[in-house]
Amino acid sequence: MNKTILLCLALTCLLSLVGCEQKIDTWSGQNVAYINMEVDSTVVSFAYLDEDVDTVSVEITVMGDVEEGVSRYVEVKLVEKNATAGEDYETLAERYEVPSGETSCVIPVVVKRPNDESDKEVILELVENNDFHLYYEDDVLTSGSAVVYSKTTHRILFNNVMKEAPNTWNVYYFGTFSPLKFETICTVMEIPRTSFLSASYMGSGRISYIANYMKAYLDEHPIMDGDKEMRMGDFLYQ
Repeated sequence: MNKTILLCLALTCLLSLVGCEQKIDTWSGQNVAYINMEVDSTVVSFAYLDEDVDTVSVEITVMGDVEEGVSRYVEVKLVEKNATAGEDYETLAERYEVPSGETSCVIPVVVKRPNDESDKEVILELVENNDFHLYYEDDVLTSGSAVVYSKTTHRILFNNVMKEAPNTWNVYYFGTFSPLKFETICTVMEIPRTSFLSASYMGSGRISYIANYMKAYLDEHPIMDGDKEMRMGDFLYQ
């Protein structure tokens, strides 16, 4: 009797283990690649950059089976909108490696400072291939939102136009804003353009110093800004 009970218990445990093994989740879907950028556009303003080239790193995330020691590849293409390869941006390779054991890779899109004032645009598109499908095409910005963004394309806009003054521009010290005045200040003072985006860097003391230095410089080296001589803010001329 005891042997029978033990046999039944052992059989029950064995069946339970088999049942548990059958419930273990395994990947049974397709291998998928998608652009993991949270937004579908990147804007590059060369007016705030000292360099003539900038790299937009577009992250690609993949899901699916990972075979040890075997690399997979994502394929991409770059569609130009009012931009020219070689002149406005660097061409891309057709495919990029996702190393064995990795779940992502980065596509470096290199754009160049435009020679004119037009807005340039290129669109990076994922291309379906033998390694990855693209059925994960879009996502919402926030949970419950009706606003969606693309997971298979990423738009890159770039220009060399200063359309408005940086947030630290002080009209009392710097005067009326103009792109030429901004460029002149950065060049003469050897100040990185991005410094004007930092309120902590552009404190009142530094603003006063820059303005007074530039006033003295312009007094000795007049520069025409449009049809008038460039001048600093009215506060310095009182």
